Amino acid sequence: MISEKSKISPQVDVIGKVQIDYTDEITGKVKERICGNNHVFLDSFNTSAWWDRLSGTTYDTFFLTDDDTSPDDNFQYLRGNIIGWGRVGNEASGAYRGKFLASESIIDGDINNGVGRRWKYTYTFTGDQVLQPIKSLGLSMQYSSEIDVPVRRWKYPTNLNTYTSMRNNLLYYCANGIITVFNPFTGTSTTIDVTNVVGNAQGNMCVGFADDSTKAYVFRVGSAVGNRAIYEFLDETFIVQGNVYSCSNWTTHPDSRGFVVHGNKAWFYASGWYKSVLGGNVNPTISPIPASVYSNARLATSDGHIFAKNGYAFKRYSQNVATNELPVWDLENDKIAAFINTRGNTSTNYQGCSVFAPSAPSGHSVLLSAWENNATFNMKQAFTCYVLPNDAPERPDGAGIKISYQIDVNY
Repeated sequence: MISEKSKISPQVDVIGKVQIDYTDEITGKVKERICGNNHVFLDSFNTSAWWDRLSGTTYDTFFLTDDDTSPDDNFQYLRGNIIGWGRVGNEASGAYRGKFLASESIIDGDINNGVGRRWKYTYTFTGDQVLQPIKSLGLSMQYSSEIDVPVRRWKYPTNLNTYTSMRNNLLYYCANGIITVFNPFTGTSTTIDVTNVVGNAQGNMCVGFADDSTKAYVFRVGSAVGNRAIYEFLDETFIVQGNVYSCSNWTTHPDSRGFVVHGNKAWFYASGWYKSVLGGNVNPTISPIPASVYSNARLATSDGHIFAKNGYAFKRYSQNVATNELPVWDLENDKIAAFINTRGNTSTNYQGCSVFAPSAPSGHSVLLSAWENNATFNMKQAFTCYVLPNDAPERPDGAGIKISYQIDVNY
């Protein structure tokens, strides 16, 4: 068995292999076979509970999706919509969950004379399951609220739902021209007075940040339409002022919620994703794929994506239908890139906030989410991902699916 010390901070070499067979439903004969090596997100193996998550039998960990974007360590999630999944030790169910084949699987097996471990997951899906073409598959923690991996304690502000924007792992909100900045690691807060720029009696205000620069913004809603404006600052100190953008034509606006600027556009959520060109005073238009997010959503950005974290535990999928909740928005391509389930299940048990760990072992940003009850940051990303090659054979009509997904963890 793996030592407790190794489980907490492994120095590992992880290798993954995938085999996908499209089979005849009657004879079981393999009609088409696809083999390859899966991409491993090593940051997921530098947590306190990766071994438990790979071996667990009470939650779904294996997923099939409809997205063929290549894996990227700057975006450590399975992309797209879930079209099938599997759970260790469980039978097939409904149109989505496959059957786990224990006789052809290995859970925490010994390799290399005890200096390595093996997990091999084998699932089968019938001809009337997984009706969409498989584009990618992998192991992930992002879709379940039950398998967070605790990595660090944090402090819970009493008025958490007022903080709707994040920058460098700090929470921000603005009221009457005073910006409050909360540090969730220390539990302390500071204030920044921008009343000399934005005023102090102009209705609701909110803070926004540029995803692709150091710029910061304050949106002034204003009690009168003519008072609506976005004030630009060169960075999060809110000292040096930049442009002022009129928003007098905006009939939809972020109100007290946060917003994100990418390129020359402002993005925000208000019963759907909206965007507007800065400087043109163009009324915001809804993006082509709106998705439901609670009105007090908090926005965090990283590498061209908006992560919207909200206060309720929506299920990303169920036995009978895949639903679209808690989207991660791709700013450059104007579409949903992935989905992440939240924590918490009542109006008072809020998903705390989202931060990005800048000191992940790989040097890449890792999304952490916090939960009020245990005040612990939790990792939510994927362990592995395999994207089918462009020239992979298509699934024959009515064919079953058999997938063997193996990862070897070597020390």
